[in-house]
Amino acid sequence: MKKKCTKKIENVDLGRRKMLSITGAIVASTAIKAEGMNIENGLAFIEDKKIPIRHTQIVPSGAISHNNFTKKCTACQKCIEACPEKILRPSSKLTTLMIPEVSFEHGYCKPDCTRCSDVCQEGAIVPITKAEKSSIQIGHAVWIKKNCIATADGKECDVCARHCPAGAITMAKAENSVFMKIPMINTVHCIGCGACENSCPAQPFCAIYVEGHLIHNSI
Repeated sequence: MKKKCTKKIENVDLGRRKMLSITGAIVASTAIKAEGMNIENGLAFIEDKKIPIRHTQIVPSGAISHNNFTKKCTACQKCIEACPEKILRPSSKLTTLMIPEVSFEHGYCKPDCTRCSDVCQEGAIVPITKAEKSSIQIGHAVWIKKNCIATADGKECDVCARHCPAGAITMAKAENSVFMKIPMINTVHCIGCGACENSCPAQPFCAIYVEGHLIHNSI
């Protein structure tokens, strides 16, 4: 009798959890769709900046790998609440529904911040020190020539290089040009923090963005 009762309770809990997940997905999807909107004087307008399409989604430092993170994460949202830069948000994808993902519209992943790893209790993000985090590669920056202000508009711009905390981006003379300089990315030193993507002034798509790593490396 006790086993039947337990099974019934488990079924109720699973049903409730499924309902909460669906509701949460709807809310998350709505929030993400409204991500490009700001309110000013009661009127909404769409920002010009678009979220880049990544082949591999970025997961936080301490996640070890994309597989470990998605396998162990319970979508409790604690890391999202703890993130001071607001770069974590619930995924609306069916395969990773409500599991946090990294996006750099509002900030970047500062090398000295370990808030998400401090609050995770499921092993999806293991505890790391600030020193360890500054050497973990969660992704790498990718430059898109056609979007860059320097190549598309012929204007000087070194914003990505100036904002890179790892010193992984330098400006070098473009081929067949005497004056024009373009970003050169050292992927060995790049940790994928997103400072370049967040600061890039190119619109509507960034000229530089971060591609995630399936397995995190240490430099």
